[in-house]
Amino acid sequence: AGICDRASAAGDRHAMRIAEDCRAALVGNRAASAQRHAGRQGRRIRTGGSDQPGVHHRPGRSVDLDRTIGDAFPGARLDVPMPQQTASFGMVFPDHPKRVFEARELSDGTLRYLALAGALLSLRLPSFIALNEPESSLHPDLLEPLARLIARSSERPQLWLVTHSERLAAALEKHGGVAQRPVNPQEGETWIEGLKTIGRFDDED
Repeated sequence: AGICDRASAAGDRHAMRIAEDCRAALVGNRAASAQRHAGRQGRRIRTGGSDQPGVHHRPGRSVDLDRTIGDAFPGARLDVPMPQQTASFGMVFPDHPKRVFEARELSDGTLRYLALAGALLSLRLPSFIALNEPESSLHPDLLEPLARLIARSSERPQLWLVTHSERLAAALEKHGGVAQRPVNPQEGETWIEGLKTIGRFDDED
């Protein structure tokens, strides 16, 4: 799940979105903290704190992101410079500690994992998130870290996840304490096992 083929041009656009999500996870709390500080001082600052270089973000969100990266890629770290006209990011791996691997040098699976991390660790999350086959393109070794990330993230919004990976489902049950709900075809229709027509499961009675 390390460094593989170069991403396509579409992947570069995808990488831009990942950079924005990851940057939001890193600096979002800084902006919120700075806005509150400015309110107490009777003035406003720009979103993102660009006119307040001396204001530091609270460590909570970036600690979560650092832990998520370290869990999936031991010894690696995410490098997200402050965006100028464009946003960018890269990764530094323990085998090459002095080199930043740019987004176009990372595998599709690595980019997808970073995109999921950026989305699930965002400062402002919706009340409901649906994840459809998040295991796609991921190296099998990333499924356990992904399950831990999803389990931690579910403490904030409600998460609904559909997967074809039995390994991911088992890991989610292990780390998140959630029951698996197999989906079965019945007479040309798709049914969730144990789901009644009234919208409740057998084990919820």
